[in-house]
Amino acid sequence: MAGIKALISLSFGGAIGLMFLMLGCTLPEYNKYWPLFVLFFYIISPIPYCIATRVVDDTDAASSACKELAIFLTTGIVVSAFGLPIIFARATLIAILQEKALLINAEDQLERESKAGLASKCHIP
Repeated sequence: MAGIKALISLSFGGAIGLMFLMLGCTLPEYNKYWPLFVLFFYIISPIPYCIATRVVDDTDAASSACKELAIFLTTGIVVSAFGLPIIFARATLIAILQEKALLINAEDQLERESKAGLASKCHIP
């Protein structure tokens, strides 16, 4: 019975997480759908372990190298699911900083041009 409670709580947590993911993507004030790429990792994460259980005999008492590799690949996919939003957030931060730097450069350029225009009109050397 304890296993069923754990399974139900994990599925409830996954459903809540997917709901927040969809809600975060569809809110009109954000209007960004990049986080939906995380669903790709949710879909492919069980595939290596499913393939390994089909390939390896269950009669082996010890763990096989194939199952260990499948667990390693699954762990990498799950970590990537957490890492992808971090990379997207960092890329957005970099884009915002680049836009601000371009605006600052444009303001400096306008200021220099306005000073040069005033100097040529006033005949100031």
